[in-house]
Amino acid sequence: ELRLDLTSVYSVDDKFVQSLSKELQRLRQLKTLSLTLTNKGKLTRVGLESLAHGLPEALSELELGLDNVLNVDDNDMQSLSKGLGGLRQLKTLSLKLLADGKVTSAGLESLAHGLPVALSELRLDLTSVYSVDDKFVQSLSKELQRLRQLKTLSLTLTNKGKLTRVGLESLA
Repeated sequence: ELRLDLTSVYSVDDKFVQSLSKELQRLRQLKTLSLTLTNKGKLTRVGLESLAHGLPEALSELELGLDNVLNVDDNDMQSLSKGLGGLRQLKTLSLKLLADGKVTSAGLESLAHGLPVALSELRLDLTSVYSVDDKFVQSLSKELQRLRQLKTLSLTLTNKGKLTRVGLESLA
């Protein structure tokens, strides 16, 4: 088990995350990872892609917090999706995304598409992602149907007028 809370470390940049990713890859037997990153614009797609693809394949539990990561966009969500898709033993995923508005519904949909099928517990905190809309929630609902082992689901969403009863009913 490894827990790293770097929320008060404002010097997190691509080089740091690339080094961290290389070290994580060496931990081939790591089962539980809790990682929280904060940055003020120094972490770019290069670092986020490195992190997404550097996650140890043996992980069964991942808690990932991206707090105030200013450069996160749809392409980063797609990279994260691919990285998560490679974690075939992942049973528990907790993802907290505090982004600055560059993530759209399309990015969230690609993230949902990459959810590992072995998940039994999923917690998504998207309270600061204001692009949550019916299309994303309907897509998420469809993707959740392929997660046959899912027993626990926690969704935290903020509605800025784009989410209607239609989207919410698709989750029922």
